[in-house]
Amino acid sequence: MAALHLSASLSLLLVLLLLPLLTLLLFSGGRKKGHAAWKLPPGPNTLPIIGNLHQLGRSLLHQSLWELSKQHGPVMRLKLGRVPAVVVSSAGSAEQVLRTHDLQCCSRPRTISTAKLSFGGSDVAFAPYGSHWRHLRKVCVAELFTTKKTTSFRPVREDEVQRTVESIRSRAPDSVVVNLSEELLSLAAPTVSTAWPKSVKQSFPPSS
Repeated sequence: MAALHLSASLSLLLVLLLLPLLTLLLFSGGRKKGHAAWKLPPGPNTLPIIGNLHQLGRSLLHQSLWELSKQHGPVMRLKLGRVPAVVVSSAGSAEQVLRTHDLQCCSRPRTISTAKLSFGGSDVAFAPYGSHWRHLRKVCVAELFTTKKTTSFRPVREDEVQRTVESIRSRAPDSVVVNLSEELLSLAAPTVSTAWPKSVKQSFPPSS
C-alpha cells in the first residue's frame, strides 16, 4: 500500500515538473510559426502565460516601453498575457500607423466584454471601420455634435449636474460612502437619452 502511494506521488511530481516544459515548448513553437506567417516586428522574449508583463512593472509604463524600444526599435511586438500587441514609439512610425495606414489600424480589437457592451460591436465606439461605422459617424456629426444641438442640451446637463452635486452633498454630514460609479451613471443616462432625438432614431432602418 505504501509503495502504491509512493508511486502515485512520484507520478504526480513528474507531471508537475514536465508541465511547465511542455507549455514553454508549445508557446515557443507558436511564436516561431507566427513570425514566419505574419512577419511580426521584433520584440523581447516572452514567458508562458504572462508574456512580457514582467518587463513592464519595473517603473512607470511609458518609461518601461521607452527602455524596451531602445533595444528592439521604434516598432516592437509585446504579449500582454495572451494578448499580442504592437507598440509604436517614434513620430515617424506613429504617422505611418495613424495617417498612411490608418484604415488598417483604426478598428478596435474585438473582445468578449466589448461585444457584450456594444451589442456585437454595433455602436460608433466599437464598430469596425466600414459603411456601418461611416453611417454612425455621419448621424452623430449631423444630429448630436453640432453647436446648436450641444447648446440645446445645456439645461439638461446643468440640471443633472446640480442633482448629482446635491445628492453627494446631502450624504456628507453623515459621512456616508458615495458610490461614484452609480452617481456618474445616473448623471450620464438622462443626458444621453435626452440627446438621442427622434431624428437620430429615424436615421436607422427598423430592425427585422
